[in-house]
Amino acid sequence: MLHAHLPEKPRVFTCTQCHRPLVLIDYYGKLLKGCLSCNKWGRPGGNLWTRLPQDDLRALHGMMHDQSRPAGGRS
Repeated sequence: MLHAHLPEKPRVFTCTQCHRPLVLIDYYGKLLKGCLSCNKWGRPGGNLWTRLPQDDLRALHGMMHDQSRPAGGRS
C-alpha cells in the first residue's frame, strides 16, 4: 500500500492581544520572542513581559521592512 506523507504546516504563534505573528530576535545575545506591534517580549516558551526601548524597536521595524523588500528593487 502506498502512503503519501505531507509535511505539517509550521505552527505560527500569535500575540494574544493583537493576534499578529510573534517573531524571534537575538537581542544582545538573548533570544526573545515577541510582538512588534504591541512591543511585548519574553523568553521563548515563557510569557511576554518586557518592552524594548523605542530606539531598539524602531531599528527592529527598519530591519524587518528592509528584509521584505525585493532584492535590488525600489519600493
